[in-house]
Amino acid sequence: MLYFFYLLLGCYLCFLLLLVWAWLQLPTKQAPATSKFVKLSVLVAMRNEENNIGNLLQDLAAQSFPTDFLEILVIDDHSEDLSFEKVQKWTTALPSLRLLALPPSQTGKKQAIQLGVAAAQGELVVCTDGDCRVGKDWLLTMHNFYVATQAKFISGAVLLTLPPNFAQLIWLQKLLLHFQVIDFMSLVGTGAACLQLQRPTMCNGANLAYPKAVFQEVGGYAGNDHLASGDDEFLLQKIAKKYPQQVYFLKQTAALVHTPAHTRATLFFEQRKRWASKWKHHNSLTIKGLALFVFCFHTCSVGLLAWSLVASWQADEQTQANNQFVLAFWLLKIAGESLFFAVLLPFFKQQKLLPFVPFASLFYPFYSTVMGIAANQKGFWWKGRQF
Repeated sequence: MLYFFYLLLGCYLCFLLLLVWAWLQLPTKQAPATSKFVKLSVLVAMRNEENNIGNLLQDLAAQSFPTDFLEILVIDDHSEDLSFEKVQKWTTALPSLRLLALPPSQTGKKQAIQLGVAAAQGELVVCTDGDCRVGKDWLLTMHNFYVATQAKFISGAVLLTLPPNFAQLIWLQKLLLHFQVIDFMSLVGTGAACLQLQRPTMCNGANLAYPKAVFQEVGGYAGNDHLASGDDEFLLQKIAKKYPQQVYFLKQTAALVHTPAHTRATLFFEQRKRWASKWKHHNSLTIKGLALFVFCFHTCSVGLLAWSLVASWQADEQTQANNQFVLAFWLLKIAGESLFFAVLLPFFKQQKLLPFVPFASLFYPFYSTVMGIAANQKGFWWKGRQF
């Protein structure tokens, strides 16, 4: 039986090394500046963001990108707070801003984005979320990369940020927040590496861009518009299928988008459950195979540890040898994942989190097993709605 675990661990470590290699191969050189601009349409699908949307609009107002080639469309998805009114107050200070509202017959982020794309006048659509923060060169970096590559899809990096009151939180909340940040970076890094390998798997709707014409050409969200999640990944798969050589990850810190981590474990769980629920709806064998492999590896890691603990009451030589194998298995797993994060963290300027990676490596197999099971259960809550 141990030979199976040797093989499983070997495959996992090879996978991690492949991700490390692909991440390091991603170009970091900025695209050359251009004096010939194309118009950008920034889409923000918003629901119940009264505490956050003002910060994003302030960031968009401070962009280094020329305002003559910029429009901002905020699409309200039936907010139940003062989000709509807050955006309305910005229309005077931000002339490029347009506020749209979904009709009563339509709900959800995909419907909001489709409405925004239909109304967009720009050549390149750039998407983010209402609770995000962006740097002043975000749009200029996106624009120059698009002009230089003529990309059909651009995936950007997203970083979770800690709350202002982080120092006052209890240690368990701090561990949860650090785990969220590390887990999120692993998703971004894996998605970026897979794009570099031309095996697109995941991206994040808080930071992506695509030509309006391409969105319309692939039919937008047709075929998966009934699903509450996947406004990012399903579109990536469609565009990558038609233009496999023209989907990119933008590895530029100037294009990094920040979004807050959840301080409540229930919100974190519901978010991850929503994300994980998408895997079975993908047509890509790469995505399904990768999801199953990662789930099986971490579930087997938990099972191996449980087996070792149960058998430890026997003090024979075989049990000691088995326990040594289990210890080596987990140490090699942690070492491989630590290497992955050692090359990932500098891009995000989060090297201080490296000491927390072993903790995340210990906890992740249990988390992955629970989420894998939960993802196959129907229903989750998000933004005050049950799906």
